[in-house]
Amino acid sequence: MRNEDEDDDYDRDDASDADDRPTFPIAVKIAGIVWIGFGILEFMGAAFSLATAGMNAGAGGPVGGCCPGLIGVAFLVCGYQTVAGTAKDTRGNGIGSILLGLLQVVVGVAIGVLGLGPKNQGNNDPAVLIVIAIFLGVLGTTLIVAGALALSGRTAYKEWRHAQRPSRRPRRRPRDDEDEDERPRRRPRRDDDD
Repeated sequence: MRNEDEDDDYDRDDASDADDRPTFPIAVKIAGIVWIGFGILEFMGAAFSLATAGMNAGAGGPVGGCCPGLIGVAFLVCGYQTVAGTAKDTRGNGIGSILLGLLQVVVGVAIGVLGLGPKNQGNNDPAVLIVIAIFLGVLGTTLIVAGALALSGRTAYKEWRHAQRPSRRPRRRPRDDEDEDERPRRRPRRDDDD
């Protein structure tokens, strides 16, 4: 039976073990939240594009909403897995985020500087193109930052994931000298009865 001093030592050991465990990296959590937000925006944009496909004849139709919708779902899934801590690694998500962010920035520059924009019945007002370019630039920059955050917190995330795994110690029953003399515990097969 333990006395109170031993109980206090036991409690302190538990507290120190809990303090030694790595915490979930905040940079990775922020990246996951950004990806969830981007996925929602992308999915909403795809739904809007599909809903207005009849009004914008020749602007891509239903196919124009399909690709952004799939990208939106992918970002939602990656963001959720990252925030929940079930993603195996953040490298792939981070690199993908940076690449898609760069693509968004390039398209924003093409729209803003070169005037290349959606051809909606010839109404390409320069002010609207500038707003679209700025919006794409902000989204792209946000994805680039989220990807950089995910890559910078990768090592801490992997350490955190490793610490979350249960210890895998094989359980063995204690072996006494008496156990060696006992018969095996399995039942004999019918073939052994011959």
